[in-house]
Amino acid sequence: MLLTNRGRGVAVVQALADYEAESEERAFLRGVVQGLVDLEEGRETDPSAVKSRLGFTGHASQAPEQRRRLSRR
Repeated sequence: MLLTNRGRGVAVVQALADYEAESEERAFLRGVVQGLVDLEEGRETDPSAVKSRLGFTGHASQAPEQRRRLSRR
């Protein structure tokens, strides 16, 4: 719903769920655009360096075994 004052739009009223969904979508799109800008300006990092920095040093083939060990606890 658009509220007007003297024929000019002054406010929008919408359902909270719609507002939250649109807000999340805008935040996601801002992140995508920032990532593209970073790539264009040469700000990128090797995936192995990112994995190391985040502590993901194992190989993907080790993941199922690690899950089995964790599920036995």
